Amino acid sequence: MDRGYFVTTEDGKCVQIPEINELCTVLKRKFLDQDRIIEHLRKENQKLKEGVWEKEEVSKLKREYEGMKRKYYNAFIVTDEQWNKIHEWQDKHTKEKHNDNALRGGAIGGVYTYKFVPTGIGTYGCVKCNCGEEYVFSEL
Repeated sequence: MDRGYFVTTEDGKCVQIPEINELCTVLKRKFLDQDRIIEHLRKENQKLKEGVWEKEEVSKLKREYEGMKRKYYNAFIVTDEQWNKIHEWQDKHTKEKHNDNALRGGAIGGVYTYKFVPTGIGTYGCVKCNCGEEYVFSEL
């Protein structure tokens, strides 16, 4: 024995076992940690029972919704029907004006420019080819 440690063998290996007061200290810390976790969970359960959690969660979701709504309203909207018409025009325009040759833009495109003009009665929208021809997809 060395400084109050017990020695035993386990699977043919020598194992030191700490003194009982050290083992008790480790167990006491573990139980205190578990008590803190249990107390935290009790408080969370109480919040659920009182509806506090639900109110907090609904409030959080409302804030997220308002943020998303602000982003949505600060954007220009192109409907699916408008996108379809734009693509039809682009295909027709390429065939008729550019002899069905693929239009070349810069490294990130740049063949078509989209223009939106917000007004008090709605938003004007058009798409312009780099050759100068325009297609209005949203008139006032």
